[in-house]
Order: sequence, then C-alpha cells, then structure tokens
Amino acid sequence: MEPPIDNAVSRFIEHRSWRFYFAGSLAISVVGFFADWFAPNDWFSRSGAIIVGLAAFANFLDPRRSGQWWKRLQDDAKSRGAAAQSKAQLNGQDGIGAYHEAITDFANDAKKAQRVSASQATAVLYGTVVWGFGDLIFNQGCAPC
Repeated sequence: MEPPIDNAVSRFIEHRSWRFYFAGSLAISVVGFFADWFAPNDWFSRSGAIIVGLAAFANFLDPRRSGQWWKRLQDDAKSRGAAAQSKAQLNGQDGIGAYHEAITDFANDAKKAQRVSASQATAVLYGTVVWGFGDLIFNQGCAPC
C-alpha cells in the first residue's frame, strides 16, 4: 500500500531529517527515564512504546516510501536540469554542468531519504529495546517489584 503524499502530516514528515528522529527518540527516553526515577511506574519502558509507535507511524506516512514521490523527485530534477541547460546554452555556455548539478541534487535528496528511512527503523529498534528491557534498569534485585 502506497502512503499518502499530499496531506499535511505527510508533508511534515517529508521535511524532517534523520536528526529529528534521533533527537526525538533520545528526548522521549530521557523524559521517561527521569519520570521513572522520580515516580517509579515503568515510565522508561513506556517511553520505548511511545518511540516505537511514533517512529512506526512516521515510517508508514512517510511519502518517501511512495513511488509517486520518487517519480515526482526524478521529474523535478530532469525539468530543472533541462531548464538550467537551456538557460546556459542561451547565454552561450555549455549546459552540461547545469544539468549535472540538477542530477546531483536528485542524488543528494535520495541519500537524505535513505538516511531518514534508516533513522526511522533505528528508532523503532531502539524503542523496542527500551520498551522490552527498560523496566530492568529500575527493578534490579527486587523480585516482587
């Protein structure tokens, strides 16, 4: 199933970098850690569940998973390259460099999309570990706890 690429949430997710998922996961787990420290109630492990839920939700709605998004990105790069090449040729310059620049921009966008996808998967894995084993940090040596 293709994720939607034209709603507000998808546009928001599309413009996030891998740093957003790293910082968000870290912030949620730190808040959960200190909440569990001051008011023990398995908040740290629950923060892992929140991370998993948000990262999986973001991955599902990320338009970069859509073939339509990649097609649009490729078409934009081609049209920008062709326009830049035509403009350069009108000015009496070689248009190959301008076209190459547009294709390089496409390759950079593709690399960014791959990094974001990897960071979403890493956030899901990190959240799963915190969710599954987070309670062990605060319950060491206490069998009835």
